[in-house]
Amino acid sequence: MRAVRGISEMVMKPGLVNLDFADLRAILENAGTALVSFGESSSENRAIDAIEEALKMPLLDVDISGGSGALLNIQCGPDLSLDEIRQIVETVSQELDPEAPLIWGAQVDEELRGTVRVLLIVTGVKTPFLTKPVISKPRKEEKPTIKRPIKIVEEPLEDLEIEEL
Repeated sequence: MRAVRGISEMVMKPGLVNLDFADLRAILENAGTALVSFGESSSENRAIDAIEEALKMPLLDVDISGGSGALLNIQCGPDLSLDEIRQIVETVSQELDPEAPLIWGAQVDEELRGTVRVLLIVTGVKTPFLTKPVISKPRKEEKPTIKRPIKIVEEPLEDLEIEEL
């Protein structure tokens, strides 16, 4: 439930740096196994603590090192500095493949003064629970097929005789 709420808020709520559905799709499309994780902190070192909580979820046995892409949404109060945002983004970036795209956004909410919340989506992760990589195949355009010939008639409908099949 928290994942759905976090993703929908990320896409729907305006932010200081906006993320949208195109960003989500760019990271997830054909990217294999993904991790959705959260972190929150109100500590003195809140930026690093929040992202480390998201990266080190104790219930998930997932390795993001070498991940193929990431989407990061930071929710914070107006008191968060650009340096704290930089620390969060760099911490995630160091875990990913050097060529992996990292898209980030930030939403400012007065109610979160003193708090940082992080939503992290990482693709191309490794887990012992999946033995084969899960990669979605691009959709092929389907051509409409006609199962039987269509008879075009120009008579009024009342005058038509309908055949039983």
